Amino acid sequence: MSVTRLGITQVRALKQEVAEIFPASNLPAFLLQGLLQLEDRTLRQDKVAADLRVLFRGSAQIGIYGALLAAPATILYGYQKLLSLSGKDVESAFPDGLWQFYTEFGLREDAARHCVESVGFQRAAPAASEIDAAASWVLAAMEMLHSYDELLASEWDEKVMPRVIDAVLPEYAAAQLGKKLPRRAADREQLIAERVERMRADYHLQGFERGWLDERPYRIPAGEREQSFARYRRAQFQQYVQKHLRRAPADLRAQIESRFADRRAEDLPRYRRQLAMTMTLQPEQHREYRATLPLHMVKIALVVGGRYHLIDACAYDADGTLLVFPLDGGGEGTPLVLKRADDSTLRDRYGHVVDIDHAGRVKVEGRLIGRLRPPSVGQVKAQVAAIIRQAARDHSAPSDTDMLLVESPRARQPELRAMLSDATKSELVSLQYAPIIINWDEHPSATPLPEVRRARRGTGDHALTMIRTDRSMVFDMSHIFCDAVWGMALTEIITGYAAGFYPEVSATRASKAEPPAPLKLLAAMNVRAAAASDANDQPIECAAETTAIDVDAIGKLRRKLAGIQLPLTVNDLLLLGRFVHAANYAPGPRAEQAFEAMVSLPNGAALSEQIVRWLEEQRIHNPSLLIPMDASNADPRLRLYPATFRNPLPNLIPRLERCENYVRALRRSGDAGVSRAFDAERKELYKELQVFAELLRALKQVTMRGESFSAAALKLMGHLPGSLQNLVDMIPQKVGILNEILKGREVFSNVGRVAPESSIVRFSSARDDGSTKLLVWGIMTDASGRMTVTLRDFRPHVAVLARHSRPELAQAIASDYLEAYATSVNELVTRIHRVLSQK
Repeated sequence: MSVTRLGITQVRALKQEVAEIFPASNLPAFLLQGLLQLEDRTLRQDKVAADLRVLFRGSAQIGIYGALLAAPATILYGYQKLLSLSGKDVESAFPDGLWQFYTEFGLREDAARHCVESVGFQRAAPAASEIDAAASWVLAAMEMLHSYDELLASEWDEKVMPRVIDAVLPEYAAAQLGKKLPRRAADREQLIAERVERMRADYHLQGFERGWLDERPYRIPAGEREQSFARYRRAQFQQYVQKHLRRAPADLRAQIESRFADRRAEDLPRYRRQLAMTMTLQPEQHREYRATLPLHMVKIALVVGGRYHLIDACAYDADGTLLVFPLDGGGEGTPLVLKRADDSTLRDRYGHVVDIDHAGRVKVEGRLIGRLRPPSVGQVKAQVAAIIRQAARDHSAPSDTDMLLVESPRARQPELRAMLSDATKSELVSLQYAPIIINWDEHPSATPLPEVRRARRGTGDHALTMIRTDRSMVFDMSHIFCDAVWGMALTEIITGYAAGFYPEVSATRASKAEPPAPLKLLAAMNVRAAAASDANDQPIECAAETTAIDVDAIGKLRRKLAGIQLPLTVNDLLLLGRFVHAANYAPGPRAEQAFEAMVSLPNGAALSEQIVRWLEEQRIHNPSLLIPMDASNADPRLRLYPATFRNPLPNLIPRLERCENYVRALRRSGDAGVSRAFDAERKELYKELQVFAELLRALKQVTMRGESFSAAALKLMGHLPGSLQNLVDMIPQKVGILNEILKGREVFSNVGRVAPESSIVRFSSARDDGSTKLLVWGIMTDASGRMTVTLRDFRPHVAVLARHSRPELAQAIASDYLEAYATSVNELVTRIHRVLSQK
């Protein structure tokens, strides 16, 4: 049975339903360009615009919309037009893309970091000693910083080449068709599309992008370790490209290669600059500024016994002089004495200007003389061994200054740090030169990732913290430097580096070395008091995880749906399950036990009743979800686009229930009338499932063009002063309906299934700054097919129970809520399958 598409009347009715659910919609362009794509016939654009005006007029909350969104938007839009008239390029407000712009003022707090867990090293070296394992990870972090420029280039190449092929093929097809092209635009586009598809088949370019995702390596094979991983991966991709392009005509290959080279020359340097990791974050009142760290001064911070030890990330000789190595990687290092001149330039002992770029290439008076390299395996192992042995002898309690700072608002950092002693301020500056922190103190892996990350993790100025557990390494990452997809790739790469270094580390004898002195980071009482007062303004969370969702059942259902041309994705079903869960959740045994335990708290009975009442009220709300969408495949510098989504089809689940009732009736008796009614109802259910899936696809298309309301709101902030940007960003948090439209109340981030050889097993998503995100869903399926859902819970009762020193009660409520979600998804899959299977 195939699914009939909706006609014009039905789409209009659907639009009215959407208007009732979220007035003014969060995606006018989505309604305009997305819903209309579902029709058999098309409408004129002026008619569509008129429909949308009617939609807005019919909204009961249009007054709020006009006063609090339309009016400020009009003013800001007018301001930007004035900037344009004065010659200011509004797009120049986002030199590194819209998302990069937003992260620096909207994702700066500690809760705005995401986590990935890898078990790859422990699988590769299960018997590694503590010193050998620690040294391997330190060397891996150093190697990553030195090769990061090349890694970014590989990532850029792999993202952009498929887009270049996509762009060149239609042009080439049009040129080949020449005078055969019809005059009518629609016919011309159809003929070109058909020719492109034949070319893809003839030249074996079908599945080009997907094929590389399955083949791309994350570590060097054992027999090819003479070259760096970054160069190996780039060589593998170049071979992959040549293998697929060799069947194409020479002139087509030349066009693709020329277009790719032109774009690479223009965009790659900006991409490298945008995502450089040898940087530190400098907090100001309204935003973060990324300050470049000279590579020769960069450190790796190793936390042992709760104390930070700084290890040079570049090789120095015994006298402390920087070493410069030949470009080909071989040979001994040559000492290069550096000094800072009065004009702030670096000079050698002869007064020549020295320039060291972020990739470690060294130029003297403009002449390239070599590059920097990490210290040797023996040097690193000796330092790590000395640090671990020293920490074992030191039984004093470490300072908690780092924890006070990392848990305080970023806007307050300059004031808090100014209260510290000169010695502590100097140590914090030294710590800022470590973009990567490795917390080597072992933490339990049985807890959810958001709990694991609450270890010592610097002061919030750093790109990455790696936290060791009893079975894995957890990577805690700043969104300012990398998003989930690139963060997962980095996790695999660094893990591969560590596993690759281990054989050499284990075979190297650790010589004696003096350990670097640990940072003391002493805090004065006034800092402690100020940080304690700030704690009340910071979000309090608890977390839960589940692996109870039946991935195999989802796969079986999707295959069955595909047979009737209903291509629902895994994410479609997970989202639909969330809407079912939100509408039907009732506290289960774990939550009920928590409510009973609350009675013993001061005002505990009232608190328990309040939470239950709030949960009951939430069942009538259609949750507004912020869905992060990976934009890097369209353009690596765009990184990510956010979009908000609410269930636009409130009748879908009731219709499913009616279908189930018919199924039960038919199983009792084969009444012909019931059978006809069931067929009609099931047909409507299929239509609504089709619409749900296509709405999400249209949402993605609109969002990838930067036309979602969320993106449009961000664009209005271009060239505004920092204080006004912060004010505009705060408006939705103060007005519920605007938050629903622009930001959502939940983050729903599904990073999908990892590659077959991946060692990543868990993922937790991030929460943007402010107080409106109540739930953060992080979903990932590992290489074995096990899906893990991690829930970060920021609902009001979490903070209340934390103040009563009963966080375990909040955790029990979160676990109950999450398990109910998994049950909702599994039951939804079973129910749809049951209706689908009825003859």
